[in-house]
Amino acid sequence: MTPSKATARPELVELPRSRFADRVVPAAPPSRGLTPWEAAWAAFLDHKRTEVSEGSIRGVFLWAAVRIDQYRQAVTPTIQTPADFTDEHMYHFEEALAKTGLTAASRVKIVRGVLGPFLRWCQKGRHGVQEWKRDVPELPRIKLEKWQPPRLTDDEIARVLVHCGNERDDFLIRFGLMTGLRVGEIGAARGPDEQNHHRDSFLKVSSVSRDYTSMYVYAPKTKTHRTVPIPRELSPVLRDYVDRVRPKGTRWEGLFLTLRRNGSEPVPLTTDGIKVLCTRLRHQSGVERFHYHNLRHTYARVMAAAGMSPWDLQQVMGHASITTTMRYVDLEHPAVVRNARAIVWDVPWVHTQRRLRARE
Repeated sequence: MTPSKATARPELVELPRSRFADRVVPAAPPSRGLTPWEAAWAAFLDHKRTEVSEGSIRGVFLWAAVRIDQYRQAVTPTIQTPADFTDEHMYHFEEALAKTGLTAASRVKIVRGVLGPFLRWCQKGRHGVQEWKRDVPELPRIKLEKWQPPRLTDDEIARVLVHCGNERDDFLIRFGLMTGLRVGEIGAARGPDEQNHHRDSFLKVSSVSRDYTSMYVYAPKTKTHRTVPIPRELSPVLRDYVDRVRPKGTRWEGLFLTLRRNGSEPVPLTTDGIKVLCTRLRHQSGVERFHYHNLRHTYARVMAAAGMSPWDLQQVMGHASITTTMRYVDLEHPAVVRNARAIVWDVPWVHTQRRLRARE
């Protein structure tokens, strides 16, 4: 469906280019004094809270609501109710988002992930205002640009390691870089499992094997378990960290511990603690794109460039879809071409032509 030519095209709207300093917007409860648009949004958010977590509400829906409301106010009084959002507004809104510098993925999240469900929800009249029922405008087709996860350079990694204040922080960065674990999986990691608890799939923990060659990982994101190999170069470093650096005589089994401010017994290093550490290292080292998750991206890019099969990499990374894994694979990389040419085609039909020539 293309925009109707009979409908007047809205005037060009300039949206602010900020990265949403006010992205967390308090949800206004349905009450008197709200405009029809505000009442519909409040009812929609109350409905979504029964389906998704509060983190998704604040991180996605309220974040998108800021941009949608900025556009609606820019074209006021054209848009007063959800029924006023026409096909032309839909296309024009996407163009206005593109001019702010948002990536295609962010525009898809706002237009197709939030605005579309909101208009469909209003169309069904679930908020009790039947006169807002109408045909939902067709969403514009947004083409995602080809995106490859970032990879930290050797110089950037060295700059980050230089500013690690102690051996635990240094090993934490190296461990994430050479295993590709998510930050939540690092926080749930335990030391060497002497009782083979890592074989119990019902335990929501991650533990190192007794021989320091692999790690049984529980992924809170997908609620699944997988085995991650520990590189030969990392195994002795991990053993030395457990024997010499990690605090002894504590009731906590976490692999990474930290001292409380009052100097009492060590406690597990939480996910938030790891993020605070990475923020400090990012500012001190000057590597602006350093985040702990970028260590995972770097690990996957290095393994893919070294020739690891995408299906093996999918299992190690814990991706639910091979499509996610293929973002790390550069099919034009020399290592991929070299490994493809190194395959030995030891099958009968390869030599058929040579045998026919021999008979002649």
